[in-house]
Amino acid sequence: MNAKVVIFSAFLLVVSIVVIHLAYEKRYQDALAEMKAETKQVYTVQDKDMALEMIRKEHVKTMLRAYSAGMKDGAGQANGGLVKYTPKPRLDPPDFKPDLEQEKPK
Repeated sequence: MNAKVVIFSAFLLVVSIVVIHLAYEKRYQDALAEMKAETKQVYTVQDKDMALEMIRKEHVKTMLRAYSAGMKDGAGQANGGLVKYTPKPRLDPPDFKPDLEQEKPK
């Protein structure tokens, strides 16, 4: 009688551990999918300092989301957002025409 109770208790313990593990795995995958869905935003910034500041803020937000979701390495796997740095275009005067045929010294 006692052997049956011990075996049944061990079985329930194993089942409960598996269920808890699957629930946490599901929570992890949902949080990771949500973070990846949020990364579809791309910001185009022409100021280098502003781009670096935005990248820093996005990284901090990603780390906070990963920490609140209970992930250890989720922040490394999912980027909090993309910041694309493009330098400002060079503005030439409207009447600027490069002299292609320069006088060659004789």
